[in-house]
Amino acid sequence: MWIVDFGLFANKWNRQIVSTAELFAAIQALGSTDSAEVAICTDSSYVYGGAAGSARRWKVRGWKNTKGAVVPNTALRDALMDEVDRQGRVVEWVKIPSGVKGNA
Repeated sequence: MWIVDFGLFANKWNRQIVSTAELFAAIQALGSTDSAEVAICTDSSYVYGGAAGSARRWKVRGWKNTKGAVVPNTALRDALMDEVDRQGRVVEWVKIPSGVKGNA
């Protein structure tokens, strides 16, 4: 999966990874409407954590984890939190059954 050049979220790395694409997709989905009644339902713990929980704690600590290491993708995580916070939107984690044809 590749992301084209979108300014702040341009692919500045040699290799695009799924986690950045997942964050970017959630940001784009939330930013595509002004409706307050928007929820992102995802099985991606990376996206869920990027909008709640860990990411919010990391931001308070200057984007560092409990070991003091810099957390990756801070611009994307920050943008996702901004979109979620706008008009009280939510990101929900949902369990996707494994073994179902078509599920990655």
